[in-house]
Amino acid sequence: MHAGGEYESTPNLEQKTTAKALLADPDIDLVYGHHAHVVQPMEKINGKWAIYGLGNNIAAQLGSAPGVQQGLLVRVQFSQDTTGNGRPATWPGSSYQDVGAPYRWCALSSTDTCGTGDVTALAQTTAVVNGWGADTDGAHRLD
Repeated sequence: MHAGGEYESTPNLEQKTTAKALLADPDIDLVYGHHAHVVQPMEKINGKWAIYGLGNNIAAQLGSAPGVQQGLLVRVQFSQDTTGNGRPATWPGSSYQDVGAPYRWCALSSTDTCGTGDVTALAQTTAVVNGWGADTDGAHRLD
């Protein structure tokens, strides 16, 4: 779904309303969103996941908006565990460019392996994704 306000880390009413309408359809199992250019939270609706905003993973988007160089890779496997619950696998990342080199994506960690301020970027991404609460029926948490 291509929706949301650019650089807004919270999904807007249009995104949430559209996701609810789409996920009410028995033929739709997932809403996978982008456009905000920053990471946004995920939400479980009717037992299905709405992934509102993936941020920038490989976009050469330079700017001063907070989080514009951060992204989230999300893997969704359409199966359920023995309790009937499933959960998307997520990897926070950052895009960066060395002088004269192409843009690259690097998984964020607490050890700054990318050399791009991983610790701060990881904390920001985690705060956005976890901003809607614990990994319950309604929200997803980064570990």
